[in-house]
Amino acid sequence: MRQCNNHDCEIDDRDDPIDYAPGSLEWMEIVEELRQLHLEKTSQYGSTKSAFANVEASEKCGVEPWRRAICDLSDCTVRLQALCNGQDVDYENACLDAANWALIALVMLRRERDEYRSTEVESRK
Repeated sequence: MRQCNNHDCEIDDRDDPIDYAPGSLEWMEIVEELRQLHLEKTSQYGSTKSAFANVEASEKCGVEPWRRAICDLSDCTVRLQALCNGQDVDYENACLDAANWALIALVMLRRERDEYRSTEVESRK
């Protein structure tokens, strides 16, 4: 186990190769931050039935969960664009949020794809 440089996390690097390309350790630290943030947010916004209960709730309004995630990802992009335009933006938060919303969107898209495929298979029977 190795302590992350600037954050309260540990990385299990026992099975990792010894020589990392420059930047790899920093990337792995951020991935660990994303994992911990996901677990924290799940306990706040998820449920015992689904880690993404708050995202899936958009279906009650006729919005697919993946679209909801893309909208929140878009909000992160707007924040980062403001940074590019010289505004004071919490880029750490905006980047971590963007990464997590992108992953949530991917999970939701894959679920929808898999549901479509299973429905298609069932209809052929």
